[in-house]
Amino acid sequence: MSCWTKPELENMLEDVVNELDLSAEMIEKHGQEGTAPAELVRLVLEEKDKQIFMLKRGFKQIELKDENKQLHIHDVVKSLPNKNEMTFEDWLMFKKITKKENSLYKLKGVTYNEDVIKKAYKIYLM
Repeated sequence: MSCWTKPELENMLEDVVNELDLSAEMIEKHGQEGTAPAELVRLVLEEKDKQIFMLKRGFKQIELKDENKQLHIHDVVKSLPNKNEMTFEDWLMFKKITKKENSLYKLKGVTYNEDVIKKAYKIYLM
């Protein structure tokens, strides 16, 4: 079994960080000594997981021509989803509607019955 020293492991982790395709904004935010390499790798992987999750649900990724001004996932989420691929459950999440007991739904503090919510969903799909 091979054994590495702590400096060797740190160098390997730095190599991983160097291979990440970080935007200029991420580099500026985390900088040379700003974020530990292990934490930075974790943050980047979490960000990519969020992007994949949102893209699979029909959200469109917005890219600017200037690479230095790429939008982060929280900006991408603000874009409109592809409603042709949006299920009823996805629509509920998108509209921040929570399902309560007995076919009741809550939106912005107001309770609606299931018929009203399903009609709103059908209108949305038009």
